[in-house]
Amino acid sequence: MPTHNRAFHEGAGFDGILHVDGGWVWVEGTNVEIDKEAFNVLWPAGYGAQDEPLEIIDASGEILARNGDAVSFGVGDMVHVDIPGCPVRPVLLATEIVAVNEQPLISPTPFLDRPVLH
Repeated sequence: MPTHNRAFHEGAGFDGILHVDGGWVWVEGTNVEIDKEAFNVLWPAGYGAQDEPLEIIDASGEILARNGDAVSFGVGDMVHVDIPGCPVRPVLLATEIVAVNEQPLISPTPFLDRPVLH
């Protein structure tokens, strides 16, 4: 699963539905202002994915989210880069997953100066 190693001092929140198609993980925004747009996601270094069924895990190996879950996460930036094997879409640089299916999560990420989003 593609990751990034950037740290952010501030960010915005994002709500969407987690999807997997083939070898890529993406989210469909649930904000009506952006008309349910699809985004590829680069997760923080240390995050990963497990197959069958797809599960997103954090640096400690804890399962955070699964395919089809409603996820809320911090976004440090939105970029336009090609991710090999993924459809061309805007790419969100995620900071941390803060809620899954409207249940708050507290999970460590590898960034000490990540934004605290509640």
